[in-house]
Amino acid sequence: MSKFVQIRGDQVVTISPCRQDPAYWPDIVEVEDDDPRYVALLTMTQSILTGLSTSEPREISIEARDQSAASQP
Repeated sequence: MSKFVQIRGDQVVTISPCRQDPAYWPDIVEVEDDDPRYVALLTMTQSILTGLSTSEPREISIEARDQSAASQP
């Protein structure tokens, strides 16, 4: 099944529900379900949503947050 997506560089940045007027949206193209750029977006979105859907709320202390931020390059 075809999808209509906006491509920037080599990444899908927007999914559109239907074909768009190229005069206004020149970078929206039609891709198939197995297009690697589309699959990459779905995989990233799923991993984000999976991480957010915990059964219990998580709390983080200010100290843990600061340590985590300090360890980032």
